[in-house]
Amino acid sequence: MVEVKQIIIRTDYREFEYCISPKTDEEDLVLKEVHPKVERYFVNKNINCAHRTEYDRSMRRYYMIRFEDVDDANMFRLALAEHITHLGRNFD
Repeated sequence: MVEVKQIIIRTDYREFEYCISPKTDEEDLVLKEVHPKVERYFVNKNINCAHRTEYDRSMRRYYMIRFEDVDDANMFRLALAEHITHLGRNFD
């Protein structure tokens, strides 16, 4: 099992993102553990949110999630807390 890494970044009350273009084998292993958890979270749930993929200047892909409802965002945050960081910003 891969060491738990906080690769999902909470960027706002209702927004989360993470890189889906790994640079190293370690990043690839972490992504292979975290991305399926994110996908499973949304299975059979009636959650209003937008998912999109964006590229940065170096052409790295980022998976972005924006929830319509703050309560849904908080449930996502709690369900995947071990993988989420807020980079020192306080949203509560």
